[in-house]
Amino acid sequence: MYPEVVTAIEAWQQTPDLHRLDHPRLFDDNGHLKSGSRWTQQHVDAFRIVTVQNVPLDDLFAFSLPALDEPVMQQCQLFWRLTRDDLYHQNADALSNIGIPMTMFIRIGACMEALMGVIDRRRSHDSDLSHTSNENEDETESATNSLARTICRTFLHLTNLHHKRPPSWDYVARHEYMPIRILRSSEGSVKNDGAIVYISEQRKKTVHIWVEAKPYEYSPERPLRYESTIPQKVAESLSLAQNQPTVRDVFGIEFSHRYAAFWSVHFTDDYILQSKNNPILDPTHPMIMKRSRVFDLVEQHDRCEFAQAFVGLLRYKSSV
Repeated sequence: MYPEVVTAIEAWQQTPDLHRLDHPRLFDDNGHLKSGSRWTQQHVDAFRIVTVQNVPLDDLFAFSLPALDEPVMQQCQLFWRLTRDDLYHQNADALSNIGIPMTMFIRIGACMEALMGVIDRRRSHDSDLSHTSNENEDETESATNSLARTICRTFLHLTNLHHKRPPSWDYVARHEYMPIRILRSSEGSVKNDGAIVYISEQRKKTVHIWVEAKPYEYSPERPLRYESTIPQKVAESLSLAQNQPTVRDVFGIEFSHRYAAFWSVHFTDDYILQSKNNPILDPTHPMIMKRSRVFDLVEQHDRCEFAQAFVGLLRYKSSV
């Protein structure tokens, strides 16, 4: 058992009343369960969800990753062609076409341009700590959102999931659809930044993977601020499972400036039923939400492993 799970169970057993779903600290002034970014660690504890980080991909995913010599990965190799120095010096000429379709060459080129745009906002080669512009946090977050959108849509095309007409798959930003509904409360919503969705012939959008995009200030390089974003990801995962009866394996992708990571949690039917109807959950059967290691998209090896994981995840979600 993960040490984080043991520690959480001990805390729940020592102070069970603190983690009741009807505890006053979990509600706003109107008596509604707090929603959106106001989720706190108390919410995570109340719903008996433990987060474990830096989990190997074969433990995070219940499927095999594609081999690098598969055709789809051969097309994808441009994604990790540029070196760290190429990205820092915006050497796009190094991204020469190596025989892949021109449309995919253009799409992967757009990914690299978006990554360069994010890096350019913090150009210290060693630590990425120094600003070179007066942009505020909203503007740097917008750049990360652009990177997330470009990468997600490129990989949907790589895996042949996106089509001109429904049924199809797509990446949609928050303003393009209703955010995931919030858990037990009738008010508010979980304000995820984006989602990878399936669009039916009737144009109904079903969320399959939540996506979060944050500026550098909330990246894993800033542990205290980064930890404050985890309850939001927990809320999105649980909300997705509660509102889609057939979904039990929930996945998410976070982009934090130049960093990216995958999240995964398996919800049991019994847990979902309890989380909707019971004021307190069994402390001996928590849900474990796992995060992969953090991929630094500036590094070639990390981009390669990220691509393998993303292709494998899209294949899995589109087949279940």
